[in-house]
Amino acid sequence: MSVELIGTECGYVDQNYFSRTFKKVEECSPSKFRRNWMSNNGKV
Repeated sequence: MSVELIGTECGYVDQNYFSRTFKKVEECSPSKFRRNWMSNNGKV
């Protein structure tokens, strides 16, 4: 699932706004969060 689709599913129309908001909350980009999660939890 793409970051854009995740943002849309969460109600964000603007992917850039979703990415900025995500980074403020999680302290890393959505892409980096995904890479870290996949390395710790295996592939989805």
